[in-house]
Order: sequence, then C-alpha cells, then structure tokens
Amino acid sequence: MAHRLKRWWDVPTIWPICFCILFGFDVADFDFDKDLDFFSLLQTFGACKIVYPDALPVLISMLQHGLKDILKNQEDPDSPMGEQEPQRPSVGTAIPGTRSRSRSMLLQKELESRRKSSV
Repeated sequence: MAHRLKRWWDVPTIWPICFCILFGFDVADFDFDKDLDFFSLLQTFGACKIVYPDALPVLISMLQHGLKDILKNQEDPDSPMGEQEPQRPSVGTAIPGTRSRSRSMLLQKELESRRKSSV
C-alpha cells in the first residue's frame, strides 16, 4: 500500500482516509467538508489511539514522495536539487503553476472533476 499510494500524495482525500485507518476511525464518520488542517485533525483524532500501526509506513512514504517532488520541482537555483536536469514528472505528480483550480476535500467533486478532464 505504501508503494501504491505514494504517488497520490497530493490528493487531499487520501490523507484523512489513511489517518482513519491508522486510528481505527470509521471513514464513513469522517467529515470531508471540513478543511484538512491541524485543528480539524486534532478535533477528529485527538482522543484516538493508534490501532493499526501498519498504516504509518503508508503515511511516511507519501510524505517522503511529496517532499522529493517539491524539492525536485522548486525553482530556487540555490537548492541542492536545482543543478540537476529537469525530469519529466511521474504520474500523479503536480507540476507547479499548472493547477487551474484548488483541490477539494469532497470525494464527489474530485471524481466529477476527473471525469470532466478525461473527456
């Protein structure tokens, strides 16, 4: 799962689903209308204990892959990754400046926008 989900690190609905798995929280009870920020996560998972620690490597691999993508695509010439040739982004990675809309936490909106963009 860590290998398969790491390329989808920039999809905001994946993160709360992974946290729900980690803490044994029912995904159906999670409110995807709320913003994904520290306080909403703390409100939802603050009293929970880790139930499935096997979900932690999934979250860590998504974080690592996201950081690598951000560092690889940053435009600062003084960055350590700035001297390398630009590489073609892998599937699921965001290219800076090309996102025409902000991401939504609603699964339905996400699915509808993907259907429209594939047509």
